[in-house]
Amino acid sequence: MRDQDPVFYDALFRQKRKGGKWRVMPSPVLEGPVADTHAHLQMLADPACELARAGAHGVAFVETIVDPAEDGFATFDVLPLWLMEAARDLKVMEEEDDGAAGIVAAPAVPHVRIAAGVHPHNAKEWAPELKAALRERLRDRRVSAVGEIGLDYHYDLSPRETQREVFRAQIRLAKEAGLPIALHMREAHDDGFAILEEEGFPEAGTLLHCFNLDAAELFRWVEAGCYIAFGGPLTFKHADEVREAAKLVPADRLLTETDSPYMTPEPLRGTDCGPAHTIYTADVLCEVRGADTPEARAPCSPSSTRTHSASSTASPPRGRKVAAMHRVILHGSCRADGRSAALADELFNACIEECPEDGVSIVSVSSTEVRPCIGCDECRAVAEEPIHVFEEGDPLLPQETVAESGALFHHCVIDDDMNEVRKHLDAADELIVVCPVYFASVPAQMKALLDRLQPYYFTDLRTRPKRSAVIHVVGAGGDPHGFEPLIGTVRSALSVAGFAVELVLDWVGKIRADGEITADAEEYPLPPVGGFGALGLDFDDDYEVVEVEGVEEIEEVEEEEDNDGTTEAAEHRPKDRAKLSVSQKAPAPKQDAPKSGSRGPRKSSGKGGGPAYRKKNTKKKGNGRGGHR
Repeated sequence: MRDQDPVFYDALFRQKRKGGKWRVMPSPVLEGPVADTHAHLQMLADPACELARAGAHGVAFVETIVDPAEDGFATFDVLPLWLMEAARDLKVMEEEDDGAAGIVAAPAVPHVRIAAGVHPHNAKEWAPELKAALRERLRDRRVSAVGEIGLDYHYDLSPRETQREVFRAQIRLAKEAGLPIALHMREAHDDGFAILEEEGFPEAGTLLHCFNLDAAELFRWVEAGCYIAFGGPLTFKHADEVREAAKLVPADRLLTETDSPYMTPEPLRGTDCGPAHTIYTADVLCEVRGADTPEARAPCSPSSTRTHSASSTASPPRGRKVAAMHRVILHGSCRADGRSAALADELFNACIEECPEDGVSIVSVSSTEVRPCIGCDECRAVAEEPIHVFEEGDPLLPQETVAESGALFHHCVIDDDMNEVRKHLDAADELIVVCPVYFASVPAQMKALLDRLQPYYFTDLRTRPKRSAVIHVVGAGGDPHGFEPLIGTVRSALSVAGFAVELVLDWVGKIRADGEITADAEEYPLPPVGGFGALGLDFDDDYEVVEVEGVEEIEEVEEEEDNDGTTEAAEHRPKDRAKLSVSQKAPAPKQDAPKSGSRGPRKSSGKGGGPAYRKKNTKKKGNGRGGHR
């Protein structure tokens, strides 16, 4: 890990000066989005902040490099958290911008993909176990390339023969996975090109990373159909040959990158590089290719390599469509690469594309530590004690959830990531829940998160207008019991936190294990809130409310058989009713003997109630949390 410069939590670019001082530098403004096709996010001091700054300046796509021999696969697990924090940081940057940062209109967090592969420096670490682990990770839908792989004869940190063997092995893995490759070639272009000719260039594509040679070397790679990526060296003072080569690359083979935290472009050399610095390289690229006008510069600006159309299968949920609103996607699966993750990713991208002026973030239980509620009831005991005082205008805390003092009151004594989750829930104008169904309900990790919403119970959010929420239920299919408990659990918990579920979409059996959506979701009917539905009664039966000793009771309307064999509701006169005290139970209704072939007496309605409503003891019992839910 290299020594890094201090992190500035804004969108400004700075140049190091003598005496430890920093000078704010102007930023180029491009007419189109750009892509950083090669970054090392895990090497940055604050990846989330760097992603936010990149989004502020129009970087739409970032591909981060993961070397399993050196870094392991930690990036796969922490990436959702980076994206979540980046959305928060970007909102702060927007609100604090005074026009000097050069923030583009409607900025959004970049779309991030992963290139995974063993660097030639680490080829000596290649082993069957590492190969197997890499092959498995290449199945993750967030992986867009195998890289950076290749040969490095400059440092020779691994034996050259070993480098060549490992290079061949990873070319074959890429072909097996149907992925392109991202090449690292240093003083080894001849050998690398020869190996690719022998093995065959992957049909998915080949990207030559950080091209810094002349036009003579360029031609054979272009003729082989390779993509050529230019980074910081394009801007260096003595890189005239590189700039001449950049003029000759076909527009459909031209890419930009940073190789951050290295290769910082001019005029910011000497500082750590981040994905946002792509705009300096793109600006010089436009200049050397003769794009001097906005009309000419727009098609010259490299764009994102992946786009997601906003179709009916991946559209933002119904609800308010107000400019500059913030959506939060709550991903309730314990798996970071399953069906639910695929859908959450699609929804994230659809929200960005359809509503670029709005903010969106993902909160994933797979990347957060949320311990179960222990029922200590301390959240009630400290309900009036502020846990944190926020500065005026904090974007993650709308005014309606913060007291006049600017203090946050609803909290839990358990110190874990739930504190951060609550901040995002408070900031949400609209909530999207993506959750798999486990035995008709939510996974344990998601249930723990929902249980930890208990502190909201002691606020006044229940009495205020609800914010919109949508539930996307995901599953492989095959469970005959459905997922009614899941809907009830999520709906109840979110209601306490100030959300009303307006729509449930059924994706069960419609998303493959690899994340491919095979069919449109079906709208699942929501049971009504309150009244009989809230009590779990069967709507096929007749009920009326009567008052017994000052307590409202619900009793089933008995049916009497007329002489002609038909049935009608009995008259309900006081003398015909059993006068039950509060502590008594209703007698079981009489049942006729079941006819041959019938199912016999009905045991349960399947809606939470008993056969014919059995009157419960109506003496109020506490739930241990200060109220009844």
